[in-house]
Amino acid sequence: MRHYRFDPGKRAEPPHMTLSRRRHTRALLALLASAALLAGLAACGVPVLTAISAGGGYICGLKEDNSIHCWSIEDRQQKVPARSGEDSPPKGNNFTALSTSWLHACALREDGTAVCWGLDLYGRTQPPAGEKFTTISAGHNHTCALRAEGFPVCWGSDEYGQTGPPPGKTFVALSSGSDHTCALEPDGNPVCWGDDRDGQSTPPVGETFTAISSGGDFTCGLREDGTAVCWGDNEYGQTPLLGHREFSAIDSGLHHACGLTKEGQAFCWGARNSPFDWGQAKPPRRIQFTTITSGSDSSCGLRPDGGTVCWGSHERNLPENHLRYTSPGRPFGG
Repeated sequence: MRHYRFDPGKRAEPPHMTLSRRRHTRALLALLASAALLAGLAACGVPVLTAISAGGGYICGLKEDNSIHCWSIEDRQQKVPARSGEDSPPKGNNFTALSTSWLHACALREDGTAVCWGLDLYGRTQPPAGEKFTTISAGHNHTCALRAEGFPVCWGSDEYGQTGPPPGKTFVALSSGSDHTCALEPDGNPVCWGDDRDGQSTPPVGETFTAISSGGDFTCGLREDGTAVCWGDNEYGQTPLLGHREFSAIDSGLHHACGLTKEGQAFCWGARNSPFDWGQAKPPRRIQFTTITSGSDSSCGLRPDGGTVCWGSHERNLPENHLRYTSPGRPFGG
């Protein structure tokens, strides 16, 4: 039994009140620390992001002022200009969404118009004039977007039929992979089109999802109960049996995918025993995230305070004991 010393000069408090105050103090200190961190990031020129998307060799995010910030993971000192302009986004602070791919990226403005940049192969960075969208997703050589009424519009390469969505169907979500795209109908039924050589465009029969994400040659869907199922190429373990693990979000990259558990922890799979394994499927532990993104050779997550943590290819040329998880630096061009 614990004994509590009575001090007549102090007001006596029950033990549970003392514990409550300690918890309140810890919560207040955590809040102050978070505010100090945000102020420190801003003072150092490191942006606080509200959304993030990992591409191939570069990453882009939306800043708090709705402008786009991109940086290269090929060179952590930000000294090498973009090879194709994919990490040199358009100016302005009126963007609401963005999506990155191998050598191009696209974003939506507040009025729903789309803008794309980077290497313009097959017209993939040329959205149709006069169109307005609510969702956009950049694939390898094509891009797809959803109109407000749910009809998909795609442009770029049509080598595998990836810019030819099924006519007459409307969707509530859409995700473009290497050469295919998958979307969700209002009832959660998945529909895919484009390359199907590895079964990436043939979703499991009878399944419905709340979210869908197309990767390199595979696709993953999130069921209503939070469990995930993936289909398509499994050469590097990107479509394993994930069991009863529950996720709140999922995102597919080139040869790997990552999900967020209900507790906000990152869990990744794929890129196994492959020449493309740069650690992109090996997330840090004990870090809580609100958003996650998987690129071709890296993955990133946003913390609750808006800070960014990335893992993957940026470490392949670094010493073994070098800091592995980094935040974005200053962008090319300001």
